Amino acid sequence: MECSRCGKQVQNDDKKYWCECFTVYIEIAGKTLSERDIEMLFTEGKTGVIDGFKSKKGSEFSARLVRKGEKPSFDFGEKQKKRSKVFVQGLESGTVLLRVYCRDMSFEEEIQFGLVSPQLASCFGALTGCRIVLHVLGKEAAAENLLLEISDQRFAKYVLNVVRPKQAQVREAVSYLWDILGKFDSWDARYVVTKRPKLKGSPYSDRFPQGVFPWIYPEVTSSPQLIEGHPDD
Repeated sequence: MECSRCGKQVQNDDKKYWCECFTVYIEIAGKTLSERDIEMLFTEGKTGVIDGFKSKKGSEFSARLVRKGEKPSFDFGEKQKKRSKVFVQGLESGTVLLRVYCRDMSFEEEIQFGLVSPQLASCFGALTGCRIVLHVLGKEAAAENLLLEISDQRFAKYVLNVVRPKQAQVREAVSYLWDILGKFDSWDARYVVTKRPKLKGSPYSDRFPQGVFPWIYPEVTSSPQLIEGHPDD
């Protein structure tokens, strides 16, 4: 067998095949390559889809092998080249904005998790996003490097294990999130600075918070010194 690139005869021993420009180990990521797969790498520069590779986490995945440089590399196809990303932004208390990007799929939704802390809401949002990615990728998630972007600085420290949550409920939720992230081959989390939303009824609002007292329907007029109008007038 000759290498199609350098034209030299391919040599081998009990662990690898090689020529002057390329080397292929018989076992890659826990998978023993067939002689046909090795021949295709040297003569065609790529193999068909091979099943049974194992990631560092021990999960199985499928991929092609392609010749790049002096060693083969994994190729998951065009759809897998874009890195999957989950973005979680805290809004009002208990509400998050969730964005998920995976392959050709994108998802964006504001989700209300009820009367919970901002950190717990962000954790629930991250869990939801990660499960969406797992559903889309299926078995290929075992070879995916997931990016998790978080707008809540405190929650980001929890995920990165810089600070330990004081509340037991938050600790359990973060621990469960780590278990879900462990289903991917690897993952990265980073804090992203975002513009804080203006809450209705906050001191930063220049409008009367309509709906705070549903039984009151005031007519509000402004003057340089006072606000006039009362529902009992």
